[in-house]
Amino acid sequence: MRWITATKPDRFHNIKANKHGEANWCVASQSQEKADIVANIRRYDPAKGSLLNQSGWIDSPESVIFKSEGIAIGKKDGMLYLNNPKGKWPKKWVLITRNGNGIAADRGDYHIANARPRLDKETPIVLITDRNDREKIQYIWRINAKTGAFIDQSSGTLQAKKNSK
Repeated sequence: MRWITATKPDRFHNIKANKHGEANWCVASQSQEKADIVANIRRYDPAKGSLLNQSGWIDSPESVIFKSEGIAIGKKDGMLYLNNPKGKWPKKWVLITRNGNGIAADRGDYHIANARPRLDKETPIVLITDRNDREKIQYIWRINAKTGAFIDQSSGTLQAKKNSK
């Protein structure tokens, strides 16, 4: 990380040649919140003058753990991924991140209870409800639907179900 910080993020950096002898370039972006965290590394093709992909994107997860209202949450390699089939890249899954790091799929007694799309000040977001039924608490995460970046969250307690007579 210090190398990227010292050589000015958001500029092009030459990296090792791959096994085919082709040189690759990357564009590194620093986290807005913490200077020692890389928020994004993207491959760049100087011949085409374009970004090839974004890190944190996959074609399919190991499993889909929640699906509703056109939003799907999946997991792969222990991390959570978001898919928005109505978005710009309907077949891609983006890593859900907080402070530049992926959010673990296994979060103890917490599980994804809901996910729904929402337009917030012209930015597409996804509201994800992360619930702990045992402790009777839930968090609603606001996630940028394009980047998978965690924006903020609100918390609340769950009401105990009343027995009907």
